[in-house]
Amino acid sequence: MWEISNSSQLNSLLYSIAFGAIICIFYDILRATRFVFKFKNITIFLQDLFFFIFLAISIFSFLLVTTNGQLRGYIILGVVIGFSVCRLTISIAIVLVLKFFFIKILRFFDLLKIVFIKILKKPLIFCKKSCFLFKKLLKK
Repeated sequence: MWEISNSSQLNSLLYSIAFGAIICIFYDILRATRFVFKFKNITIFLQDLFFFIFLAISIFSFLLVTTNGQLRGYIILGVVIGFSVCRLTISIAIVLVLKFFFIKILRFFDLLKIVFIKILKKPLIFCKKSCFLFKKLLKK
């Protein structure tokens, strides 16, 4: 049987706490997108489903790396503690900052859309008129 020392168990616990905090940050990104973009319920369900599939694969990979694939209670407890501490402390600030950036990005793309419409409006009108005239000529 593969034995691990107390120091490696402590390191694994600390890594799992940090891993839980990283998972919380990924979930905060998902939450911030939900505040900015209005999704339907089925889309939210699919986002959650893919997040939990990603979460299961990443926790399994983390267990493979840290404990050679053995399921240890302190690893799961560390992930839960890291997620909970991050969620209760800095999660609100992360979501607010991400919402701000997502809204700014949306406004930037709206501005780009307006600029491109103004730039392309005259060539589109010219193209429509020339196509109309060409169609008239073809009918004759």
